[in-house]
Amino acid sequence: MTNREAFICRAWEEIRALRGHTRLMVLLPSIVRGEVALMDDCPMQYMSGQLCNFEDDQGDCTCDICSGTIACDALWLPVGCVDTSRRLLRKVVLRLSESFEPDLYSIGDIARLVVARHAEALKTRARKRSIARAAVRAARAHWHQVASGKRTMRIEALRARMGDVAFSQMVQQQLDQRRCKGLSGHSDMQWAQTERWWHSSEGRQYRTGPPCPHAGLVADVLTPERSARCCRPRFPKAAMGDLSDSLMGSTGPSAGAVVVAVPPRSVARFAAAAIDWNLPRRSFGHRCKCSATITVQFDARAGERVPRVHIAAGSESPLALLDAASLENLHSQDIITSARSLVSVNGRVVAITGREMVGLALPRPHDQFDSILRGPNPPTSKLPVGWDITDIAVTAQLHVCWPAAPFSKLKLVIVAQEDAANISDDDVMARLQEALLTCFLTSERRYDTLRNIFLWPARASCQILDLLQQITSRCMREAGEFSQLALRPCCDMVTACADLMCKRLLSPMLSSAKRCVRSAYLGAQPAFRVIVDSCRHGATGVSQMLEPVVRMVANASHQFSSRLCSGAREAFRMMVVVGNTIVEGASQARLATNVCAQPLQKGLDCMKQRLATWIHWTIDQGSVAIDVV
Repeated sequence: MTNREAFICRAWEEIRALRGHTRLMVLLPSIVRGEVALMDDCPMQYMSGQLCNFEDDQGDCTCDICSGTIACDALWLPVGCVDTSRRLLRKVVLRLSESFEPDLYSIGDIARLVVARHAEALKTRARKRSIARAAVRAARAHWHQVASGKRTMRIEALRARMGDVAFSQMVQQQLDQRRCKGLSGHSDMQWAQTERWWHSSEGRQYRTGPPCPHAGLVADVLTPERSARCCRPRFPKAAMGDLSDSLMGSTGPSAGAVVVAVPPRSVARFAAAAIDWNLPRRSFGHRCKCSATITVQFDARAGERVPRVHIAAGSESPLALLDAASLENLHSQDIITSARSLVSVNGRVVAITGREMVGLALPRPHDQFDSILRGPNPPTSKLPVGWDITDIAVTAQLHVCWPAAPFSKLKLVIVAQEDAANISDDDVMARLQEALLTCFLTSERRYDTLRNIFLWPARASCQILDLLQQITSRCMREAGEFSQLALRPCCDMVTACADLMCKRLLSPMLSSAKRCVRSAYLGAQPAFRVIVDSCRHGATGVSQMLEPVVRMVANASHQFSSRLCSGAREAFRMMVVVGNTIVEGASQARLATNVCAQPLQKGLDCMKQRLATWIHWTIDQGSVAIDVV
C-alpha cells in the first residue's frame, strides 16, 4: 500500500469517526457527500480521483495581490485572485497526502494538521490582502489630498479676486440658498426620503446642537498675546531666512531664551506637552502665567491649508473634531498670537482661539429641506474653535512666568529643524522639562520665602489669640468657682425671705381676692340672665320678619346664576367647535405655509389664550354668583 492509499484510508476513518463534520470532506465528490453514513467501505476511487483533480489545479495565483506587485497608485483592488478558501484547502490536503508518513500517524492527526495549515494559509492570504488594501487606501488618500489642494487653490484665488468681506458674504448667501432650496420646489419622492431619514435614529441627532465638551478639557490656560487671531510679518518673504538662524544668530541664542530643536512636524506636539507639564504644578495663590505664539508655514501654492475646526464631545472619545463651515484660512508665515489653549484631540493638536455658536449641517441631499425641518434658525451650541496646527507649525515661543518670581521669566523656543530628525522624543522632553523645572523651582523657592514673610504677622497674631484665649478661659473658670463659694449663702437667704413673704403676705391677699370675685359674680348673675333672655326674644322676632325677603332674594339669584351658567356653557361649546375647525384648517395648510408657520402658530396661541381667558372669566362670574346665593 502506497503512502497515498494509506493517507486515503486514514482520512476515511476520520471522516467516519467525525460523521462528516470535518474539512476532509473535500476529498469526496459533492454527489456522494450525503451518503457517507450509508457507505461501509472506503471510496478509494472517488478520493483518489479528487486528489488527481487537486494536482491539476496546483498552480499558484499570479494576481497582483498574491505576488505583491500592486501599483502604488492603484485606486481599486485588482480582480482575478483565484486563491479562494476552498482552493487553499485543496492545496493543503494535497501537500499533506504527498508527505504523509503512516508510521508516525495517530488517530486524528490528519484533521488537526489540515485545520492548522488551512488556517495558516488563510492568515497569509489575509496579510497579503491587507497590504493591498493599505496601498489602495494610501493612493486614495493621496488623490483626495491632491483634489483638496486644487479646491483650496481655487477658493483662495476666488478670495483674492473678490476680497475677504465679499467672499464671506457670498459663502453665507450660498449656504442660505442651499438650506431654503426645498421651499422653491421639490419632488414628493425626495421629501418622503428626507422625512423618513429625519425620523430615523441618525436624523434625531440633528435636532439639537453638537454636544459641548467637558469644560476642564478645553479650559483657557494661555494668555493671548494680542486680541487679533494672528499677525503677519511686515518684511518681504524674500528677506526671510530660517527662523532658527535668526534666533540662534552667529554668536549663540538670544538672551534669556532656551531654544530646543525638534524633528519636523513635531513642534505642535511638544508645545502642547510643555504646556501640559505646568498645569498639575499650579496651586491656590501660585499659578503660572503662560502665553504662546506659533508660526505656521505651508505650501499654499500646492493647495495646503490650515484647517479651521470646532471641538465637540465625542461618542467614543471625550473629544471630537468638527470641520468648520467657514472657509477661513491662514497665510504661510502667519503668527498665531491669540491661542488660549493647545488641546490634543485624537492625535491632532488644535490651537483654540475662541468660542462661537455652532450648528450641525444636514448631510446631502437632505440639507435642501433644512429650513422646513428646523426652521430659519437651526439649534446651536457654543463650542471652542481653533486651528489644526499639527503638521504646519514650524516655531512655537512659550513665555512662562510664575507671579512669585516675575524676573525669572522663561522664554522657551521650540524650532523644527531637519538635522534634528534623529533626536528621540525622550531627549526632547527631557530638555523641555529641565528648562521648565528650573523656572518652577526658582519660583517655588521665591514663593515659599514670600509666603513666610507675609504670613509671619498672621502666625504671630494667631499665637497671641491662642494665649489670650487660654488666659480668658482660666479667669472665667476661677470666677465661676468663686461665685459658687461666695454667692451660695446669699441665695439661701433670698430663698428663705421669698418663702416667708409668700406664706405671710401673698397667700392671705390671694384668698381675699378670690372671695370678692365670687361674691360679685353671684350678685350679678340674675341681671345678666334677664338681659340674655330679652336679646333672644328680639332676635327671634326680627328673623321671622326677614325670612320671606331672604327667600325671595335667594330664588332670584339662583335663577340668574342658572341662566348665566347655561349661556356660558353654550358659548364654551361653540368656541371649542370654532377652535377645532380652525386647527383642522391650519393642519391641512401646514405643508404649504411652513415659512409663515411661526406667526400663524403665535396667532392661534393668542386666540386660544384669549378664548380661554374669557371662558374662565365667565365661569368665575357664575361661580361668584352661586357663592353669594
